[in-house]
Amino acid sequence: MTIYGKLLAWVVLLAGLPNVTLSNPVKNLKPVGEARLTVYFWKVYDATLHTANGQYSQGQTPLTLTINYLRDIDSTDLIKQTREEWQSLKVSEEKIDVWLPKLTQIFPDIEKGDTLALHIDDQQVSHFYFNQNALGEIEDPLFGEQFVRIWLDENCSYPKTCKKLRGESD
Repeated sequence: MTIYGKLLAWVVLLAGLPNVTLSNPVKNLKPVGEARLTVYFWKVYDATLHTANGQYSQGQTPLTLTINYLRDIDSTDLIKQTREEWQSLKVSEEKIDVWLPKLTQIFPDIEKGDTLALHIDDQQVSHFYFNQNALGEIEDPLFGEQFVRIWLDENCSYPKTCKKLRGESD
């Protein structure tokens, strides 16, 4: 078999695997807003929110939140920060204890330039993507809304970022 034949065989094999299938979680959605999170002088990420009509209202689906990271972040740090943000937003400890182990299985270590996206579909299933590759999903209909509250809730840690993502002016 030639090198081209072997390469083609690998492409065919990889195309059949669900976690390497390229996906577009913003297909048919319109941008609502975008924001850069900077903490002190560190650029952390650029985020963009998409919805079906290009406007945000709490609980609407479909919705995609895309985060392009501007620095390396370990998955354990992502999990720790998610817990802290949920606790700050008064998400029940029972739900946190159910959801964090699932996120631990899904979240990869992030390198500068990586993109992590959450797409909440019309059935309120939460689909995660890493650099446009499907990562995993959480079927609990409450999860997605509680997860995006970290960025979109009026009481979130970064209200200026929240307003920009929601398409609101300062």
